[in-house]
Amino acid sequence: MPLLRDGSTASDPRLDRIPYFDPASRNYSVAETFTPGQQPVSVLWTLPPGSDILDQGQEGSCVGFGTTNELRYSPVPIPDLDAKFARQQIYWPAQRSDNMPGGSYPGATPAYEGTNVICGVKVAQKLGFYGSYHWAFSEADLATSLAIGPAILGVTWYSRMMRVTAGGYIAPTGTVAGGHCILCVGVNVTAGYYVLQNSWGPTWGVNRGCCKITRRDMARLLADQGEACIITQRLAPAVVPLVPYVT
Repeated sequence: MPLLRDGSTASDPRLDRIPYFDPASRNYSVAETFTPGQQPVSVLWTLPPGSDILDQGQEGSCVGFGTTNELRYSPVPIPDLDAKFARQQIYWPAQRSDNMPGGSYPGATPAYEGTNVICGVKVAQKLGFYGSYHWAFSEADLATSLAIGPAILGVTWYSRMMRVTAGGYIAPTGTVAGGHCILCVGVNVTAGYYVLQNSWGPTWGVNRGCCKITRRDMARLLADQGEACIITQRLAPAVVPLVPYVT
């Protein structure tokens, strides 16, 4: 089992999100951005036509891929972001900026996987992609916030979530497999489910790497050290900033 930087382990090397809550995040509830009485509506954000589905392979860096997927999706899609960008421009800098020693970047000591969702988001903000971001602290707030855009999730990943049903659903049952960062791209209010875009290639799940999860199950994941980051101001730099990696 891969050893993560906080001393925990995961049954799958792709599951390396490490939970971390910054108390200051309480000052940035996405509910503060809603209009009075605003209710959730069904919405499904999409990739630009012809976009590849990212595949992190059998490595960690899910935080890098989850954040990069948000950048690639509407409403402000950034073109030409790939697995190399996710790994080297988001994941490695996030590891260098978090509060844990080592990482998976070249020269890191000790060599460990994993980082926090907030660190990946802060890296993207520093690169000039985000003007502001907020957090959903309840399932109802998550559902409502998706009218703004996709949400970057950090959740506990259970063994049953590795397999998608014929109807496209995952369920948080079985044993804990690890932690995962994944993008929430839509909600169907009438049918009561969310749509998630994974970073495990186009053959995983349904509809090119996607799956569904019920609103009830999402509420359970958020209550279990879950995170939901909503970008409330997206920016589109004229040139995608690439930071040369320095060991």
